[in-house]
Parts: sequence; structure tokens; C-alpha cells
Amino acid sequence: MDWSRNILGDLEKNIKRAKKNLEACRKLEINRRNIAREEILKYKLEKLEARRELYWRQRAQTHWLKNGDRNTKFYHAFASERRRRNRIKKNL
Repeated sequence: MDWSRNILGDLEKNIKRAKKNLEACRKLEINRRNIAREEILKYKLEKLEARRELYWRQRAQTHWLKNGDRNTKFYHAFASERRRRNRIKKNL
């Protein structure tokens, strides 16, 4: 859990923040600086969304690869169940 928080960060929060920044940038006046900033923000958002997609592909593992389905509720549920099943619990 610590590794996930520290290395990956919270992807959903980062994606929301990137979308918010992009919308704010689009409301500014049109000039070269703002256009360049918008391109950078779009690139960052695409990378975050690709990272989220990869994260869920890895969580669902072979079922995702075999069926090649999109990021659906079924695959989220399957990945979450697999995580619960594979978890090693600490004895107190």
C-alpha cells in the first residue's frame, strides 16, 4: 500500500487535477505561452490516463489480455477480488 501511494500516487486525484488545470488554461487568452502550456497539460493528462489504463490491465492480468475488453466494471470487480484473494494477512 505504501509503495502504491508513494510511487504511483493517487491517479484519480492527479487526473482530476490535470483536467482542472487544462480547463483553466483554456479559459486564458490565446497567446504562444498559453498554447504551449495547454499542449504540455494535454500531454500530461494523456500520460496519466495511459498509466491508469495500464494499472487496470495489470490488475486483471491474463483475463484482460485474453478477452481484450475495455476498462469495464466487470474487470474492476475481477481485479479487486483477485487482490483480496491474494492478500497475505498479518497475524497479531
